[in-house]
Amino acid sequence: MFYRRVEVDYNQHSRVHYRNWEQMRTRWGPLNTSTLKFAAIYHAVERVPPSGSGLDDWLKAAHLAYQSQNKGVAFNLVPAWQNVCHSIAEVP
Repeated sequence: MFYRRVEVDYNQHSRVHYRNWEQMRTRWGPLNTSTLKFAAIYHAVERVPPSGSGLDDWLKAAHLAYQSQNKGVAFNLVPAWQNVCHSIAEVP
């Protein structure tokens, strides 16, 4: 089962917390939803970037758009989003 492999990998690399596979699955739902929303917003900014803007500006614009679309809640999962972006880019 996928989450059992995640449990083993996580617990081998985490020195702070032990998590079982059910905790991994439960945590993944909200993390996945938020990360996918932010990715969609970022890609929308990336497709039609404001003139003279760069990657940092796109990230700021995506943060503002995410916060305005989510009742003022800021996106705080940038490391997870970056890991997903980099892992997708590495897929052959």
